[in-house]
Amino acid sequence: MYKFYLLLATALPLTQAARLFLSTTDGWDNSNIRSLFNLLDATTDHELILCAPDLQSSRRTRPIFEQLEEEPMDEDERDERDERDAALLIEHEELTFHDHDLLTDDEFQWSDNDDSSPEGWDPLHNKERQMQPREYWPWGFNISDFRLNYVPFRHGMFFAVREGVERLTHLYQQRAGERPTRIEENSKRPIPRHPDLYLFGPKNSSSFVDDQRTDKALTTVRSLASSQHRPTIYFAGPSGPYVNSTLYSPPLVSKIYAELAKTITQALTGHEGHKYLYRNTFLRVNFPRVDTTYQRCTDVSQFKFILTSHSKDDQTYRHNEKWCGEPGFPYEKAVVEREDGCYVAMTLEDISKRSKREPQPQKNARKHIIDRLSSLWTCLPEALKEPGGSSS
Repeated sequence: MYKFYLLLATALPLTQAARLFLSTTDGWDNSNIRSLFNLLDATTDHELILCAPDLQSSRRTRPIFEQLEEEPMDEDERDERDERDAALLIEHEELTFHDHDLLTDDEFQWSDNDDSSPEGWDPLHNKERQMQPREYWPWGFNISDFRLNYVPFRHGMFFAVREGVERLTHLYQQRAGERPTRIEENSKRPIPRHPDLYLFGPKNSSSFVDDQRTDKALTTVRSLASSQHRPTIYFAGPSGPYVNSTLYSPPLVSKIYAELAKTITQALTGHEGHKYLYRNTFLRVNFPRVDTTYQRCTDVSQFKFILTSHSKDDQTYRHNEKWCGEPGFPYEKAVVEREDGCYVAMTLEDISKRSKREPQPQKNARKHIIDRLSSLWTCLPEALKEPGGSSS
């Protein structure tokens, strides 16, 4: 049975509830994203929508990226190539939102007669409300839960995010006490209620800064953070094949990654105010491998959260205070690949800095995320650290 969000919201402070939009390149029915959706739905009062491509509409079972032989390039040439490729991909996918994207609820005038009671807006309250997905959503959805939606594979995740926000948020995301969504003048489409936070993944492979050419999800994340200023967390992990959640029970790795992603999400949204992340930044999270054969990293209690950098020589605090006794943050790839611990690498990326030689966010942005997620952070053991803040 569906939960009624307004009733659940009374159990927790309103500041802890958020509109969350979930998507992935691995398919709307992938066990990783479905496990995260189901866990958040069952244990939190967040308002959820999931919209992603349907891999079954493609002849491929999952995205395949060809690794082409490349001529040697220096760092400047690689930076120019990566920026050019990202711009072309964004242009091809047409990730654009309407002008009213940046408007707030306060900019619209409401009537005192508008009904803001649960019966007035809950999408699952009556039959008429349940028929609206067919009116506003021309692609596919789960007939048992209208919050689960998909677009054809060929359209990609850019399209899924754009259309999901434009067409679905006014149906399924509305907080207690808010006025019902109005229809735009001279338009049949209601004004969308934009998510407080995007959650992408967990992706079925790691996502480091060097993967930006082949990782379409990473391009989507950067576009949202830079042009739409939407707080975003991008989860990824090396474990697990593609598993259709509608046919099989979720594997252990999906359950563990979902628990870890929920822990991070709750820590980020569990404070007053909705400034989850600094403008032009997003949080990229890489989980370590879950090895059921050797029983390594098979319990959530084994994992530690490390604030990392995508630079091997991060010197953020060289002229300021130190972090964990070092002038910088450890290298994300080295942290997540350690074999003597289960370390979650969490890197704050600054979209305004395209060059790999200057990847660090501003100090204020990092200070904000340090304070916001203060309950999570752990320092690497001394044996794992090298001078300069990077791990071996």
